[in-house]
Amino acid sequence: MAGEGLPRLCSLVEVRLSGFHLYPRTIIGLGRLLHLQLLEFDIRCTDLLWDAPHGYHKELFPNLAHFVVRANCFEWALIFLETVASPNLEELSIACTEQPAPAIVLHALCEVISEGPWKDTLHTLRLTSGLRNDIRWPVRLYDPVDVLSPLFKLPMLRRVTASGRCRMFMGDATIESLAKAWPGITYLDFGDPPES
Repeated sequence: MAGEGLPRLCSLVEVRLSGFHLYPRTIIGLGRLLHLQLLEFDIRCTDLLWDAPHGYHKELFPNLAHFVVRANCFEWALIFLETVASPNLEELSIACTEQPAPAIVLHALCEVISEGPWKDTLHTLRLTSGLRNDIRWPVRLYDPVDVLSPLFKLPMLRRVTASGRCRMFMGDATIESLAKAWPGITYLDFGDPPES
């Protein structure tokens, strides 16, 4: 989907695209829609230099409130999130649909999320690292404090899910850290994958 006609769809508030390959110029076109509040799509990134929208730091998606993306790598989402200008983002869902990400990549994604202009509005976050039942990949083990600690800067988080082909270590110190960072948390799901 190339996006040449997007400027004529200036009243769009909600866009859900599944099964389309979105070119960077399409994503940039969607980002210029001033009324867009919900965006959901799939992306298959084969080359970060080509497939990601570069050079639009905090210039796009001025009113985005809900964003759902399913990508084959978290690195694409790192680049995309840096383009989002909306201080109104309430719900963010990012799924890595292939190999579970290394802890360092998931940590970097959490850093980008924590530095966005939505610090006072983001209340729901869902991260999926690999597909739960995809036995091609071994289960990744994460320490939630090491990986998620950048998110502790987001005090408005109420719902946090980290799932997929990964397992989080939970102990008393972890629970204490989460309780201090997110005093209003109402839902926490660190889904456990099946044994591999």
